[in-house]
Amino acid sequence: MDFNVPRMTPDELKQFIIDVVDNKIFTSAHMTEQERKQHLQLVFMPVALGALSGAPKEVYDAIGILWEYYRDALPMGVNGMPIFASCRIMWKEDWILAREKITKLQEKRKQEKDEIDL
Repeated sequence: MDFNVPRMTPDELKQFIIDVVDNKIFTSAHMTEQERKQHLQLVFMPVALGALSGAPKEVYDAIGILWEYYRDALPMGVNGMPIFASCRIMWKEDWILAREKITKLQEKRKQEKDEIDL
């Protein structure tokens, strides 16, 4: 199996950041550590079905998060979380960049919301 998933381009990363802040994407980072231990394979079904089986340790170590668009969720869930028949990998290098920018964009939007006078 080929585990050569490319890193995101700058445009893909920007769109990911916007879509996370717009609540269009669910990531493994949305789960608590306990939820990841108990439900990661239920939420991201390809993992349970062996999508990462046979991957070398360096692949596991390089994964930042698993993620998918909510629009691709199945019509059922587990403990309030979606279930996906597909998932995407984001490498740690991209996740480190995205996480910082997501936090900044969330703070900016909250400030803009707070500044709205009614």
